[in-house]
Amino acid sequence: MNTTWIRQGAVALSLLLLASAAAATDGMNLEGYGPIAHGMGGAAIAFDNGSAALMNNPATLGLLPDGEARLDLALGSLGPSVAVAMEAMDLSADSDATAFWMPALGYYRRGGALTYGLGVFGQGGMGTEYASKTFMAGPTGEDVLSQVSVGRAMLPVAYALNEKLTLAATLDFVWGGMDLKMPFVVGDAAAPSGPAPGSFMDFMGSHVLGEADVSAGFGQAIEGMMTGGMLAADDYARIEFADDSDFTGAAKGTGFAGKLGFVYQATPDFAVGATYHLKTALSDWEADEAVMAFYEGDGSGLIGEAIPGSMAVEDFQWPAVLGLGVAFSPAERWVLAADYKLIQWADTMADFKMTFTAEGGDLDGESVGITFYQEWEDQSVINLGAAFRASELLVLRGGAVIASNPIPDEFVNPLFPAIEENHFTGGLGLNFAERQALNLSFAVAPEVEQENSNTTLAVTHSQFNFQVMYSLGF
Repeated sequence: MNTTWIRQGAVALSLLLLASAAAATDGMNLEGYGPIAHGMGGAAIAFDNGSAALMNNPATLGLLPDGEARLDLALGSLGPSVAVAMEAMDLSADSDATAFWMPALGYYRRGGALTYGLGVFGQGGMGTEYASKTFMAGPTGEDVLSQVSVGRAMLPVAYALNEKLTLAATLDFVWGGMDLKMPFVVGDAAAPSGPAPGSFMDFMGSHVLGEADVSAGFGQAIEGMMTGGMLAADDYARIEFADDSDFTGAAKGTGFAGKLGFVYQATPDFAVGATYHLKTALSDWEADEAVMAFYEGDGSGLIGEAIPGSMAVEDFQWPAVLGLGVAFSPAERWVLAADYKLIQWADTMADFKMTFTAEGGDLDGESVGITFYQEWEDQSVINLGAAFRASELLVLRGGAVIASNPIPDEFVNPLFPAIEENHFTGGLGLNFAERQALNLSFAVAPEVEQENSNTTLAVTHSQFNFQVMYSLGF
């Protein structure tokens, strides 16, 4: 029996894929939305940061002068550098997924006490891709892929109760897409120490990294393959659903969410704000075309034929967020800002569930459901930023993001390595023409490393991200 392939395959199965988005920096959230806030360490809750307020605190839209309107066109890029290694076995692999693009646009207008508009933003986008020749692929000869993308179309309304206090809300239409190409080893249920963590037999019995729910017909078919000698412990199963787009996924879901917020301009130089982002209500993410296949552990190819079917990613939601912020102008050309956010991952990322249902043939209608344990913790994020108006033309910005890692060691996952904690940001604004501006920002996330305590697999992750936005006032 090829125990090396079993160990490598167990590692591969322990890697839960998610999105996008997902995440990607503050868990699956971006470290900042819009280059004005992004350049200031993501702080945005208590000062004017353009239409990115739709993703930050919609109440700051009401800081636009009465009678004016603004159009923002933006593009952001996530640049992750992810690698995975198992030092004891001298195995390593680099992810080839190094750039994820997120366009955005926003328009809003203020008339009297009322501000309204619309916007479309990428919530997050990220993933990993390991080549077919790396140990992550096991003996399948196929690449290993994860990709998640989440976007929002938002309708905001902000209302100024008086000269100091503005209240706001948004209605968000949310959509998401996911691709997955994931191999995992069958495993040996009779092993003295139990099945390897993340193997199919672990999911069926020992439940270290998750659990499986196999329909009677599918279970009988797998048992027959094993007792008949067609399927051995060192063989592999592979699940795949993917499309060819960098902006969508084979599994798709839609739903709604919303945001509430206020900003209080206590003095011309000092403001406070707060916002609450509601947990999403998304449908299951469904892929009409999915495949489950079995591979020989010695790398000689498929066992039988691939099984066509469909995939449902069940109850995948974006979490609620509570945010508080202040902004202060200590001198004529300076703005200082600080935010605190509590991202409530524990409510949405206790586990990750997907169900494959076979279509056609002898297994038509039979299913395999897999639940991956996650047990994420709520995440605290502190955003600190400063802006200095160097001239009528130029604004300089800088900041930092200080965050906790929400992912426990026992479940950290190279297909979704959302383990970044701190970021250092900078940016500038160019007011190059009357009522026109160009804002740019960047963020550097130093390399962090986290080892899975169940598999001893270590993930390293660093990032270089940037955003650019053109704004037109009228």
